[in-house]
Amino acid sequence: MRSIMDRLLNAPIFSGADRIDAANEIAHLQQDNVSLIHLLALIREACGDNGKRMQGELVEYIRDEWQGHISHVALLKATLKAERADADVSRERVKALEDGIAQISEYLSPAYPSVELARSYVALLEKI
Repeated sequence: MRSIMDRLLNAPIFSGADRIDAANEIAHLQQDNVSLIHLLALIREACGDNGKRMQGELVEYIRDEWQGHISHVALLKATLKAERADADVSRERVKALEDGIAQISEYLSPAYPSVELARSYVALLEKI
């Protein structure tokens, strides 16, 4: 591989600054290549492949293996969203009950004979 690059750089089509630019570009591409191979190795290790499968097989394995996990996460997200919506509705109901209790409490006074009954009703509502 190195001799091919040396021959390319020493070819008569490159001279001076062009030769330096080409050498820098080749070095950059080599570094990208090493980085991509390292990334592929990390992906293989993370999914438990350890180099057993070819690229197409690896992609199929990851798709099949992780599709169930992805579906499960999507289901959990949807369930969480529904539970949050239910909790919001429950909070609104509690707020409405609290407002109703506050309004009833304003009208209670010792002048009415059923004040004790009304107060026990309010106390019961406050427990809900």
